[in-house]
Amino acid sequence: MQRIFLCGNPNSGKSTLFNRLCGAHRRTGNFAGVTVDTGEGRFTRGETRFAVVDLPGLYSLGSGGTDERVAADTLLQNEGVIVNVIDAAALERGLRLTAELAALGRPMVLALNMADELEKRGVTLDIPALEGLTGMRAVKLSAKSGAGIDTLLDAAESAAPPRVRGFDAAAVAKEVVTARRGDSLSDKIDRVLLRPYIGLPLAFLLIAASLALAFGSVGSRLKLGFDALLGTVVKAPLDGLCEVLSLSDYLHSFLVDGAAAGVLGVLGFLPQIALLFFCLSVFEDSGLAARMAFLCDSLLRRFGLSGRAFFPLCVGFGCTVPAVMAARITEPRSRRILFFCLPFISCPARAPVYALLIAAFFPGHGTLPMLAMYVAGLAVSLLAAAALARTSDGGAPPPFVMELPPYRLPAPRTLFLSVWDKCRGFTVKAGTLIFLASAAVWLLQNLGPRGFVSSVEESFLYLLGSAAAKFFLPLGFGNATAASALLLGFFAKETIVSTFGVLAGGQPLEVAVRAVFTPQSALAFMVFSLLYTPCAATVAVIGRESGSRRTAAAAVLFGLAVAYAFAWLTKCAAELLL
Repeated sequence: MQRIFLCGNPNSGKSTLFNRLCGAHRRTGNFAGVTVDTGEGRFTRGETRFAVVDLPGLYSLGSGGTDERVAADTLLQNEGVIVNVIDAAALERGLRLTAELAALGRPMVLALNMADELEKRGVTLDIPALEGLTGMRAVKLSAKSGAGIDTLLDAAESAAPPRVRGFDAAAVAKEVVTARRGDSLSDKIDRVLLRPYIGLPLAFLLIAASLALAFGSVGSRLKLGFDALLGTVVKAPLDGLCEVLSLSDYLHSFLVDGAAAGVLGVLGFLPQIALLFFCLSVFEDSGLAARMAFLCDSLLRRFGLSGRAFFPLCVGFGCTVPAVMAARITEPRSRRILFFCLPFISCPARAPVYALLIAAFFPGHGTLPMLAMYVAGLAVSLLAAAALARTSDGGAPPPFVMELPPYRLPAPRTLFLSVWDKCRGFTVKAGTLIFLASAAVWLLQNLGPRGFVSSVEESFLYLLGSAAAKFFLPLGFGNATAASALLLGFFAKETIVSTFGVLAGGQPLEVAVRAVFTPQSALAFMVFSLLYTPCAATVAVIGRESGSRRTAAAAVLFGLAVAYAFAWLTKCAAELLL
């Protein structure tokens, strides 16, 4: 079996090439930190089997970041061919890493990616001269379109160690680049958009527009249609099947009002979640996310972080688990701070909670309250970072240096795979974890100390919720239903809505929650759901990434304290204003 290591700078297209070779759905994006761990795929070409390892992006083997150490350790500890993926339009930067890789004495091939953009940027490369100066085979390709990949694989099969060691990257690039026109279109656009008073408002406007698309009239209509489809295709046939099979009332209720109601209540938000994932993928693949990071560097420094922290903060809007892993690209001080701050960023798992309560208490104003929740999560995260930065050692964050990728139109295939992969993860979660949680809620609701109960007040769920409800009395939702939902929400935030769905007993969810909350307590509940203890998966990842269970436990307690304080303030303010 031929083993290939894909190694290169961030933004060079390694993960896109990996997806093209292996048919995998490795996440891609135009900023550092998208790949924070190794990924492996396999494929067969003719009679040769290949194992491809996608390494985290790095600028130097000697860098101090965790992702750089992962890549360096993998190369040093394993045999195989190194395919050094270089952005062909940024040759000098990529060749600096090439010189270090050549010193390892491993078989190597240069993959000059994004060759289809050379003419757009006015760059012409002398490939024979490049091969002579570096002592290794060089292949032009386009990972996005697939052009040149067969030639690359042929070169990898016959690769040899570089014949030249210790070349000067700047001198080689100067010799190889034979023609170049003036500034590219990306440079001209950046001269306007990278001015803070233009770029920052535009960045926030784009984020607001994405939320308006996902949770405004478009997303709401899609959700209503999808809810109706799920009811027709899944719930009604399941109800009819139970009648035909003459199942007992308890088993019938378990399947229809328990498991199905909980899972379908969460799956109903899939169209809105898909729209949000689509917008995030467009930002990443077009190069906009990298520019947002550049623009936010000076702002984040006021809160004790650098522009590198923008990447995990941005990923946090998609899921907190990979956001915690993406914190590896920051320096140790910022990384410790981010373990406590990232759970405050609102991920899509919490969006169904907001959408449900907004539809029930603030109909017709979906975009503004939803945007307020996302802004509030980001604001609390930054305030917490500033407070933690003042109490930690290490001084100011180091300077933030990055090279902006050119603007690109996202490839439809890449966008589809990205959104599909994320939605599949959301659906699988609903079909497994949410199913189990919904089943557990039904059992807790229908079982008590004396077996099956006729009234929910006699159930285990009511007993647990009643015991915890006293804790939430000052926040305005000290009832067993809200407390039970929050307790189960620790396992996955989607289970909050599924719990309401099970406890609704067949009623529409909006009607059920109006019996539990007032408008004021609903706002406090939304804020508490936004900020309190991260889900179990996030807690586990924080413990693994920090190497300390105490850090994970501290993050849980810190989140509870912050959530309680802000929910109480929200309740008091709402009582005065509403």
